[in-house]
Amino acid sequence: MQKLEQLLLDVLNPATLLAEDRLAGLTPEQWQAWMALAKVQRVTPLLWHRLRQKEAAMLLPAALQAELKTSLTRTAMQNLRRYGELRRFLTAAQEEQIPVLLLKGIYLADAVYGNAGLREMNDIDLLVPAEM
Repeated sequence: MQKLEQLLLDVLNPATLLAEDRLAGLTPEQWQAWMALAKVQRVTPLLWHRLRQKEAAMLLPAALQAELKTSLTRTAMQNLRRYGELRRFLTAAQEEQIPVLLLKGIYLADAVYGNAGLREMNDIDLLVPAEM
């Protein structure tokens, strides 16, 4: 499994060059294990993005390409709904002059990933003062 973990890290790292033979040499079982690892780590949207950046997406089996594309679209749609919820909350908090800090996924999606569709998240984490 270490080989697959390193391959995933190398694909996700924008600074790492990727030799095509590392992907082309995977067996069907290794492809499935690699995708399972990406799902567990919740990086499938980012994986698709990086594969496309590195012009390596076409090396994946067609079914996995479709699965990764769907993951990116689904994550982007879910996150757009979350941003709508966040906007409503922040508007109400601002009206009440309650300071709010964005934490974890919702912050990272913009500040680090630069694209809301690349960061999987289940909720919105915020920090507000206990008392005002």
